[in-house]
Amino acid sequence: CLAWLRFQRRAGRVLVNRDPGVMENQLSDFTGGHAAAPPGWKNIVLAEPDSFISFIGPFWAIKDDDGIRFGFRVERRHCNSHGICHGGMIVSFIDTMLPTVARLTDNEEKGTPTISLSTEFIAAVALGSWVEARVEIVQRSDNLLFARCLVTADGVLAAHGSGTFRVLNKKHPTDHAAIIRLLTVQE
Repeated sequence: CLAWLRFQRRAGRVLVNRDPGVMENQLSDFTGGHAAAPPGWKNIVLAEPDSFISFIGPFWAIKDDDGIRFGFRVERRHCNSHGICHGGMIVSFIDTMLPTVARLTDNEEKGTPTISLSTEFIAAVALGSWVEARVEIVQRSDNLLFARCLVTADGVLAAHGSGTFRVLNKKHPTDHAAIIRLLTVQE
C-alpha cells in the first residue's frame, strides 16, 4: 500500500491538503464539531439522526446554473490508517448522492434502493480535502433510475461512480422539498 501511495505521489495523483489550519484546527482531534464547508454551501439533512447516513455526514449542497452539487469535508473519521479518505466513504457518498439528486430534480419523494453501483477511484483523497459530487441522471423509467457522477477533491478528479436504482412507490422519509427551499434561499 505504501508503494502504491509513493507511485501515486510521483505521478502527481495524490491529493494533499497541506493547509495546517485545516489539518490541525479542524481535523486533528475530531470531537463532534464538523469541518466547515466553502462559502455558500448549505448543510443538508438526508436521514434520521441515528441512521448510517447521519453518521458519515454532514453533507452540504449548493445550487448553481448547472444543477445541485453535494459535498463533504474529509475528517479523520473518514480516513484509513494512511490519512487517506477510505474508499468505503467515497462509495457511500456516491451511493447516497446519485438517487438524492434524482429525487430533488423530480420533486418525487419515492424511495430508491440500490440495485448496482460501480465506482472507479482515480486519485487518493487526503484528510482535509473538500469532496464534491456532480450527478447526471442518465435514464429513468417508472421503476428504474440510472445515474452517474464525477467526484472531485479540491477541484481534482478523484472518482467516477454510476448506479442503477429501483424506484419504489413507497415515500422516502427525507423532506426533499425542504432541501430545495434551503438551496433556493438567497443570502
